[in-house]
Amino acid sequence: MILSPPFLPARASQSEAAWLDAAMAQPTSRLSSTNAPEGSFPLSLQLAWHNGLHIQAPQAAGAYLPVRAIADGTVVFVHPPTAPNSDVTHPLNYNPFHSDTPSAAWTSDGCVVIEHKGEIGAAGTVATEFTYYSACMHLGSIARHAGTHAPLKAGDRVCRKEALGTPGQIYGHEGQIHFEICCDAGNVETLTTRQRNWVDPPAPPPPTANGRTDSVFGSLYVYLPAGTPTSARQPTSHLRSAARTAGAASAATDHFLPNDQAQETTISKAVTRAINGGEMDWDRRLINTRSAKKILLDQ
Repeated sequence: MILSPPFLPARASQSEAAWLDAAMAQPTSRLSSTNAPEGSFPLSLQLAWHNGLHIQAPQAAGAYLPVRAIADGTVVFVHPPTAPNSDVTHPLNYNPFHSDTPSAAWTSDGCVVIEHKGEIGAAGTVATEFTYYSACMHLGSIARHAGTHAPLKAGDRVCRKEALGTPGQIYGHEGQIHFEICCDAGNVETLTTRQRNWVDPPAPPPPTANGRTDSVFGSLYVYLPAGTPTSARQPTSHLRSAARTAGAASAATDHFLPNDQAQETTISKAVTRAINGGEMDWDRRLINTRSAKKILLDQ
């Protein structure tokens, strides 16, 4: 199995490591809240899970290099990009760097997903085959197929290094893509020869002890037993009154309104933390409970 990076800059006297760094360079832009590189793997904005990596396209003769297939495969999904515009209300003009003052920051939505098959040795005389997918997102244009000369479409066979399109914009930054490689749970087991033991929502079993306290990435799940006090609106204070410092919160303290959780539920919350240390800051958001009731939790 041979893989190539999605960009193929010219290579002179560089070492392989240096050439790969140039071919898959991360954007230099950073979020002011965390100073983390934009589009990092496996964590990105607000330390939320990010399945891939943002790449700044190399240039040659003043033009961005095309995005190329990393291996032979079959195109399974193509989405042509939307034409950019300056309408600040358009969802593709979302600007996380200036959320307080709306401004146009286009993110291209062109996308090509390819199914690949590979082998990792054999069990006796039977080759062990697995299937994986590569996704190139935020393309500014879709390439034409090398054989048919028509725009790429689902079902087209492509070869390693074949052009898929041109890099587009992410948050208004030119020449960037999102790139990822993924596979399903069954193929993970083929690759690792281990059974998965994670539990997926929406119905994980009630916990019998507190979970880890040293993990800050991915999704965190919080178990709420039936009877947990909840609030239908954002509280004005996170403090209990002096008269009830040792007691439970109540409507009298304005910490909770009297609408206890009717059923047990498990919720998932994103966690934010400054990369350079500091206190963990839980965000507030509407959570849809198992009973389909919208509540607002103030952690």
